[in-house]
Amino acid sequence: MSNQYIFFILFLAINSGLWMIFNSVQQSHMKELQTLILDQRNGKKYSAPSESEKQDSNDKGDKIVISKEFIDWYKNQGRTRADYVKTTVNQEIYNVLAPEAYCPRMRLGRIFDGGKWICDPINVPDGCVIFSLGIAGRPSFDEEIQKYTNMRCKIYGYDRSPASISEQVFKSINGASRAITLAKVTDASKGTSTIEDLMKLEKVDKIEILKIDIEGAEFEVMTQFLQKQTVCQILIEIHSTYDGAKNLLREIARFDYLLFNFEINPNSPFTATEFSFIHKSCMQRYSAIELYRYLP
Repeated sequence: MSNQYIFFILFLAINSGLWMIFNSVQQSHMKELQTLILDQRNGKKYSAPSESEKQDSNDKGDKIVISKEFIDWYKNQGRTRADYVKTTVNQEIYNVLAPEAYCPRMRLGRIFDGGKWICDPINVPDGCVIFSLGIAGRPSFDEEIQKYTNMRCKIYGYDRSPASISEQVFKSINGASRAITLAKVTDASKGTSTIEDLMKLEKVDKIEILKIDIEGAEFEVMTQFLQKQTVCQILIEIHSTYDGAKNLLREIARFDYLLFNFEINPNSPFTATEFSFIHKSCMQRYSAIELYRYLP
C-alpha cells in the first residue's frame, strides 16, 4: 500500500472524528429538516418562512445556539490554521481544513460521486435560481434539490456534451438544460460561454445556488464570475493538485465566502474534492453561524 493511500485512510479517520463533533451540534435542526422532507413526500407543501415568521421564531427562542466554548475552540485553532494554510503545499492541506461556518447541512444527490452538501436547503427562497454546471448524465443533485423544495426554484443545467444534458429530466423539475462549454470567453462558434453570459441568455439577474463540476474549467471561470456576481452558496468540485486546490479555495474565500463542508472524492484522492461555501450576506437566511475565517 502506497504512502499516499495510508495517509488517505488516516485522513478519513481524523476527518470523520472532527465531523462527528461538528454534527452533534446540529442534530436537533436536522430532525426538523427530516420531518419537513417526510411531509413533502406525503404531499404536504412547504413554503420558506417569511422574515416576520423567522423573527417570531427567534423571539420565542427557536433558533440554533452554539456555545461560546464551541466557537472559542474554533477560533483558537483557526489562528493556527491560517498560518498553516499559507505554508502547506502537499496533501496535508486536507488536515488543515475545517469548517469556517457552522451550518445545518444536508447531502443531496446520489450517495456516491455526484451528491453535494448544501446548507439548510429548506430555506431556499421562492422563485430562486439554481445553476448546475456539469451534469455528466447524472442529475441526481438537481432532482433532489427540486424535490425537497417543492420546485420553488428554477434550475438551469449545462454540460459540454449534448448526450449528457438530461434534457427531459430538467424539464420535469422546473428547469432547462443546454449543451455548452464553460470558459473564460464566450464564443458561439466554439460553443463556449462565461457564466455571466449564460445568465444574460436565461434572463437571470441573480443565482442563489451555484453547483459546479466542470473537470478543471473552474480555474478559468470562477474568479472572473465572482468579481461581478454574488451567489448565496457555491457547491464546487475542484480538480487539481494540492496547491491548485488551496489557491482556488483562498480565492473564493477572498470574496466573503465561508467554507462549511468538504469531501474527498475517493475515485481521485487529493485531486478531486468537493467544497461547499456560503456567502457572508446569506448566513442568516440559511441559519449559518461564523466560527472562524482562516482561508482568505
